Amino acid sequence: MAETKPAAPAEPSVAAPMPAAPQAPAAKPAATPAPSVTVIGEGMEIDGSLTTAAGLVVYGTIEGDVTSSGHVEIHPRAVVKGAVSAASVNVEGNVEGDIATRGRLYIGAAGRVEGDVRVKSLNVEEGGSLLGRCMMTG
Repeated sequence: MAETKPAAPAEPSVAAPMPAAPQAPAAKPAATPAPSVTVIGEGMEIDGSLTTAAGLVVYGTIEGDVTSSGHVEIHPRAVVKGAVSAASVNVEGNVEGDIATRGRLYIGAAGRVEGDVRVKSLNVEEGGSLLGRCMMTG
């Protein structure tokens, strides 16, 4: 009699892994926009009016009116020859023109303003000067 060998047990079938379905990229968290600021660098000269929705920092010279929806800073050695209108203004340099602000006008010890000012609040450091009329608004 011929010997028959029992059939080898069948190997369990293993299905190949299915590739993962493509996924949509994860939503990026909304970035908080950085406050926008325009800078007029030292040595720069602007001849003409300047209007910006951003804040403004001046190290150079502007010969013309300045209008900003934000805060304006006039640094030492900076010069603005024209009217300035902004939410708030810091003067450490020279402004030859009227200033109107819905907030505070700060004139530092080296700051000089020659013109009328219309402000909500005014702070003049010792050594700073305001040559003009001041109207305080509420």
